[in-house]
Amino acid sequence: MKKVILSLAIVALAAFSANAQSKEKKSMQSLRFSVGVDAGLPIADAGDVYSLAIGGDAQGEYAATPEVGITLSAGVSSWSIKSAFGGGSTTSIPVLAGGRYYFSDRKVYASVQAGVTIFTAKGGGSSTSGFTYAPGVGYYITDNIDAMLKYQSASVTGGNISQVALRVAYNF
Repeated sequence: MKKVILSLAIVALAAFSANAQSKEKKSMQSLRFSVGVDAGLPIADAGDVYSLAIGGDAQGEYAATPEVGITLSAGVSSWSIKSAFGGGSTTSIPVLAGGRYYFSDRKVYASVQAGVTIFTAKGGGSSTSGFTYAPGVGYYITDNIDAMLKYQSASVTGGNISQVALRVAYNF
């Protein structure tokens, strides 16, 4: 009888373990994609010229370990020029690579990205590009929706174009 109970206990433990691993694999896929919407407030010198930055992006993330993800993203934003500077908008196209570190509960993460941002002048005129970096912190609201608060700064001729932005994304 002891052997039967021991055998049943081992089978039950093995089944529970396999189910737990299956759930863990689903929550931490090796490759995830997301699309997000960004809203930013220009700060420092950029805050003198621009009033708001609105845009969107697509991002891929590869899970290097359960705690570390490697990211690659590209997007487009429209920066509203204040009426004192003639109004209109400037378009930016950031292309960034970086990583995320997930804390113990996998809901909270720290992010850092770097790359290049291309800016086009009002009316589609000349363009300039600059080194860009973007550290941030995020939180998974649900398994598929996360929000990240980030600081993003691009070095361009004559200074930096910086913003504090909120990215809300849907993760596939």
